[in-house]
Amino acid sequence: MEQAKNEIKKAVVKKDRLNVVYNERFSEANYTNVINKSCDQIIHSDLREAFIRLRLHLVVLCEQPEASNINKDSFSSPGYAETLENYIITGYANDSVDGVSGITIMGSKLLQSGKVVDLKIFVPLLDEQYPYYEELSIDAAACDAEVESYLFEEKWGVRQERLDFETDEPEEAVVIEEEKPKGRGRKKRLETPAPLDATA
Repeated sequence: MEQAKNEIKKAVVKKDRLNVVYNERFSEANYTNVINKSCDQIIHSDLREAFIRLRLHLVVLCEQPEASNINKDSFSSPGYAETLENYIITGYANDSVDGVSGITIMGSKLLQSGKVVDLKIFVPLLDEQYPYYEELSIDAAACDAEVESYLFEEKWGVRQERLDFETDEPEEAVVIEEEKPKGRGRKKRLETPAPLDATA
């Protein structure tokens, strides 16, 4: 049986889980399945890092004020994209507009007022008018590779196990309550269980 060629169309991260739309193409049989998948496994940190790299592109393409501080070196500087903490990449899509293939970057900006502005922009991957189109091609390919690893190679994040802190007492602890003597009268006698008969 022919091995399917998978093509990522859209990937969105929601609550550390991945929602993906991808094409499963069988070229010999000449058909394509479109698969929508909502995954329960948390994303790997490498996938999160690949998404963070798209922040710089979103800021520049959406002409945000921080774009004036971004230059060619910003893309090679480790951790520079992480300085733009108020920008969040929610996903991306491999699209085409008028027959020109490109990427749509989806994200949001957290304002000082606490409100959120949604940002979404399409850019052709080989658009030479965009000064960082080479970096965008590399970052888009890295996102595709990480999403594919998540889907088909089980490259997932480690799920934190839930710890139960409802009680401080160990399960095997036995609590013995002492009976307080009353002012007058006899003490209640506690009945002791009869010893077990070993021959029974």
